[in-house]
Amino acid sequence: MNMRLKLSRQFKLLIAVVIILGAVAFARLNVFKSGSSASGTAFETEREFKKANNYIRTKMIFNVDSMSDFIGLLDRISSKESVSVLKKEQSGSSVVFLAEIQEEDYSQILSEIREYRGAGSKKEDTKKNTDFDADIQQRLDINIKLKNKYLKDLEATKQAYTSDRLRESLNLVQKTIDSLEVQLKTLSHNKENNLLFLNVGAKPSMIKGVLTSTSNMALKFVIALVGLTIATFVILFVINGILSLMSLLGIRTSKGSGGGKSYGSYKYGSTGRYGGYSYGRYGSNRKRKVKRIYKDPETGEKTEVTSTDNNK
Repeated sequence: MNMRLKLSRQFKLLIAVVIILGAVAFARLNVFKSGSSASGTAFETEREFKKANNYIRTKMIFNVDSMSDFIGLLDRISSKESVSVLKKEQSGSSVVFLAEIQEEDYSQILSEIREYRGAGSKKEDTKKNTDFDADIQQRLDINIKLKNKYLKDLEATKQAYTSDRLRESLNLVQKTIDSLEVQLKTLSHNKENNLLFLNVGAKPSMIKGVLTSTSNMALKFVIALVGLTIATFVILFVINGILSLMSLLGIRTSKGSGGGKSYGSYKYGSTGRYGGYSYGRYGSNRKRKVKRIYKDPETGEKTEVTSTDNNK
């Protein structure tokens, strides 16, 4: 007997309700981010911003009424000698901007952007790097003194073994000095230049915003509905496949029908029967009929006689 999953009408209705509720819940989630922050350029630029080691890093995200006017402001800022533009990508609806700004002009440029008319609410985050090693200059001075000492010792020594050992020490000290000088140069640059990251988009109109939000929600609802429905059919298909495989292997899920005869078929403990055999069959006074055939030795004629005997 082939086993298959049978669903009642009420259970089917329950599955449909769960699928619809799940699709509605998914549609209300902010899964698909809209606006300039969703662009790949903004994501990559923000990751570069987070990895930077500038002493002060500021990130600003907001919308403006007119993108062309704001881009004009960025062009004026970018033309200043104190500004080094690392990345700038713009379109009709957004602009991504990353730049290093020297400390003396940083506050003024930041104020211009903050006070820009027509800008919406801003998300601003300023971080200060506290991982600077203030001892780099001191370590560099110590190694320079050590280098000068080795040079004097090398000039004074006349032994070849000592000269070779001093030259090896000089090479190690010089490598340390080179590394510290690079670190000091990078540190000085990061202290003198602050980092600014802007992610700016155009303000959508109220009607356009409502339509966009509604269409996004409808799209997410349809996607979730289709996905959950397919997933449900796949799960039911897998369950039916498992039940069919169990049927082919002779496995039964109902009580008393699994793999061979049920213990109940032998009727242990039933009245007058044990294992399918009657207790009264042996040792009872039940009568039985017996047929006997007699043969005449002279004529060879056979005679059949039926009699009744008591079974003891």
